[in-house]
Amino acid sequence: MKVLWAIAIATATVSVLAAQTQEAKGPDPKKGREAQEQVRKLEQDFVDAFAKGTKAAVAHFERVLAQEAIITEHEGAVLSKAALLDMAKKGDRGPVKIMQKDLKIQVYGETAIATGLKIFGRLGENMRFTHVYVLRNGHWQLAAAHWSVVRRP
Repeated sequence: MKVLWAIAIATATVSVLAAQTQEAKGPDPKKGREAQEQVRKLEQDFVDAFAKGTKAAVAHFERVLAQEAIITEHEGAVLSKAALLDMAKKGDRGPVKIMQKDLKIQVYGETAIATGLKIFGRLGENMRFTHVYVLRNGHWQLAAAHWSVVRRP
């Protein structure tokens, strides 16, 4: 029994030391840059899809949103992936001009946070956003989103 306890304690000690060594080294900057670029591409894919119209936006959401995604839209409503897709599919908006500014992406292991500003041409609203992505099976998925309207002066 003492031998089993000694093995368990030794294993736990080695695990803790290995984790502390990785923490001391910090995150791998190369992986962080790769993750930032992947998330940056997803954000640009959203802009491109939204600009094309409703059908392209729906296809993008279906591909990128995590099954359990939570979306807080600009008027405060909280939507699930299914509710957002249902709402989007009912729309029939055509192409619209949209630009993205101030995009910042922070990566924390398998989580990434993207913030920025979406500027919608004829829709007359600018939106600040926060998107939280999680890495699953090698692909980034949007797990949470929050959009706030920026009033023009």
